[in-house]
Amino acid sequence: QLQSPFQTKFMNGSDFGRSDAFEASPAPGQVKAILQHPWVCEYRSALQPWASDFAYPAAFSKPSGDQLAGRITTNLAHFKGNYAVLFMIFLLYAVVMNPFLLLSIVVLTGGWMFEASLHDRPIHIMGKDLRGYERKLALGVITALTFLFSSAGSTMFWAVGITTFAVLAHASFHAAVIQNDHRKDLEDGDLETDSRFQQNLRPGSS
Repeated sequence: QLQSPFQTKFMNGSDFGRSDAFEASPAPGQVKAILQHPWVCEYRSALQPWASDFAYPAAFSKPSGDQLAGRITTNLAHFKGNYAVLFMIFLLYAVVMNPFLLLSIVVLTGGWMFEASLHDRPIHIMGKDLRGYERKLALGVITALTFLFSSAGSTMFWAVGITTFAVLAHASFHAAVIQNDHRKDLEDGDLETDSRFQQNLRPGSS
């Protein structure tokens, strides 16, 4: 049976049709490596209980002028994991509300995952062998242009802005946190009026 040149190349595994070009993507391993990155582990370990600490109603009060700076400094360090989660939630919401950006992210992620699965092997397209660096360059240009026309910058700016507002508001009105039965700042009388909140913040509480 006669085969076209494209069928011949596809079947003999010499270029784009090579079966090993479709090896399992290394994406799961990359995701695991990201989750095990020291920076990510640091913020994951910094997550505080949401109900009994971060959003505990009795912990919120209007700060005095002397308390404000101490509260912000203390709470930014104590709740940095929770604030990082808030940023991801706001960013996800902003992306979902921009369908073109969401579709672009899905398509580009698939393109980069496919490129990673090729392991820099050349592929044959329209009579030309495309090497790994050429494909990466083309994908990089396409990614930059797509994000430019999909308002990715304004989406990120909105997420950063709303997160900054929410974080500063929470850090200002949330009483400075007690750890190991010792205050982390010098706010006199800030938490002493609520023993239940102090108990919830002791090590081992949930």
